[in-house]
Amino acid sequence: DQYGNKATHKIRKLHYDASKNWNQFYRSHQTNFFNDRHYLPKAFPEEFPLHENDDNSKISDTTQKTVVEIGCGVGNALLPLLEQFPKWVVWGFDFSKVGIDLMVQDERFRQAQQENRAFGQVWDMTSETDAPPQECQGVADICLVLFCLSAVPPENHNMERAACHAAKLLKPGGILVFRDYGRYDQAQFKLGTSRNKSLGDNFYVKHDGTMCYYFRLEDLERLFVSEAGLEIVELRYIRRVYKNRSKDEKRRRVWVQARFRKPISS
Repeated sequence: DQYGNKATHKIRKLHYDASKNWNQFYRSHQTNFFNDRHYLPKAFPEEFPLHENDDNSKISDTTQKTVVEIGCGVGNALLPLLEQFPKWVVWGFDFSKVGIDLMVQDERFRQAQQENRAFGQVWDMTSETDAPPQECQGVADICLVLFCLSAVPPENHNMERAACHAAKLLKPGGILVFRDYGRYDQAQFKLGTSRNKSLGDNFYVKHDGTMCYYFRLEDLERLFVSEAGLEIVELRYIRRVYKNRSKDEKRRRVWVQARFRKPISS
């Protein structure tokens, strides 16, 4: 056991308490902690195509697509997509009931729900007993996995189950869009130098009891290609340096970004 018995017991308790900790997180922060992810059309233009009109306004893809997000939280990715792509159908899954409740109360979601194109449901992507809901299996043109897999403990095959569940949601030819924390992100160094925060190699617990893993590209290739049977479309690091001139500080961020395709023959 790479974590040791004591660490493994702590990880399993944190995993057992994870939905409680995330529920508390969303009760405390409501919808105010994360910004809406308006960057998806810019970061993934093939999957989220927006075109400029003659007056420089943006017009969206008018074809109907189905987008399923695992770990949707309060809808920071899905809610902007409902506005940007008014023909698309979206499904959002999260294991935090509080997060799902906050998302479905948003006016953008409620409007789309009346149009029968927005659905939210509590579901744990690491479950050993609950597969993805039957009505969602094999229907997604796009499956979003954004900054959620890092919160899953890497031990006990949790990440492998999550990757395989995500692949089941895709239709043949569908694309899984992934972004998460990368190895040597500045936040990792901060956690690494904090007392009692390390749970194992590149895996940490935060002050609120939520967990965070920092990925290598090889981790993603193993999970989504070797385990889940998908094909690589894109797999790279994104490195950014943010400067705070008033404090004369620099923050060095590292993310992993990937796209995987489900084989047509699936």
